[in-house]
Amino acid sequence: MKNKIYINGRFLTQNLGGVQRFAYEISKNFVDISKKEVVVLIPKSQSILKCYKYKFVLHEIGFNKGHFWEQFDLVNFLKKNGNPLLINLTNSCPIFYSNQISTIHDLSIYNKKNWHSFLYKLFYKMIIPKMIRCSHKILTVSEFSKKEIINKFNLLDDDVKVINNAISLSKTGNKNIKSDSYILFVGASSSRKNLFNAIEAFNKIKDRNVRFKIVGLANRYRRLIENNKKIDVYNQINDNELSSLYLNAELLIFPSFYEGFGIPPIEAMYFGCPVIVSNLEVFKELYQKAAIYIDPHNVDQMKNSMIEILDNKSLRKDLINEGFIQSEKFSWKKSSKSLIDTINKL
Repeated sequence: MKNKIYINGRFLTQNLGGVQRFAYEISKNFVDISKKEVVVLIPKSQSILKCYKYKFVLHEIGFNKGHFWEQFDLVNFLKKNGNPLLINLTNSCPIFYSNQISTIHDLSIYNKKNWHSFLYKLFYKMIIPKMIRCSHKILTVSEFSKKEIINKFNLLDDDVKVINNAISLSKTGNKNIKSDSYILFVGASSSRKNLFNAIEAFNKIKDRNVRFKIVGLANRYRRLIENNKKIDVYNQINDNELSSLYLNAELLIFPSFYEGFGIPPIEAMYFGCPVIVSNLEVFKELYQKAAIYIDPHNVDQMKNSMIEILDNKSLRKDLINEGFIQSEKFSWKKSSKSLIDTINKL
């Protein structure tokens, strides 16, 4: 049992969002390069979603679903099998188990803005302090998030380990030289992604033949987009289609009010797509000179930055070159090796 490590695989029953992407990619690479026996535990009563292509050693346990499975069935199995090390890669863990490493991606629930439902915030405000107390180490995805977690919970620097997100797409998309000129937005429909201001900024561009393509659920903005013939929305696309959108875009706009990391900008850089992002501390940490930074509340500044990238070929070239350099710093294999080092030091 000493060389066996278990991964909390509940994420395999959830839709593939940013948090689940982190768990999925870290698990895949961790299994490939770890010298230990790695088993991914999943609920027996739930199916793995088709979006996950895996080579894991899986073990189905318990009879509950969701949080009940995680808090009771998972703990019961682990305690019956010698209390082995458990790795949790999403924002939760079994709070009645102590031999584990857990992940907190960000502290957006503590922000005063209403980005999450009342029950969602209540649950995670209850569980996060308990996660910290019952885990050997907390993982997070950026130095910014690490600093927030340390300050919020009065932790030591060594209590929190940064393991970055990375790029999951491969350069298999199609470069279409006849493609329409378009600005790209990739993100969920949460108001903290600031799609409203991005659409407002785009609508102010009157003298350019350019479209706006939105990848994500934009239902809450239906009134803004339903009569706009220059806006396209893609709710469900595969990785190859997303790669093609990055390859052919004039730029990516990612004006979030808050992020713990932000994967789309680093993906865009990988495909040679210039990026405009909010002037957040976390983005300056991750993207450095490879992006244009704007005030996410300033629609005119957003619009002007879009026009500047559309018109200035020299600026585009500089951003593309810096983006290639920056995107090479992130890889799932490197992040998984960092997790292995963390485990070996326990």
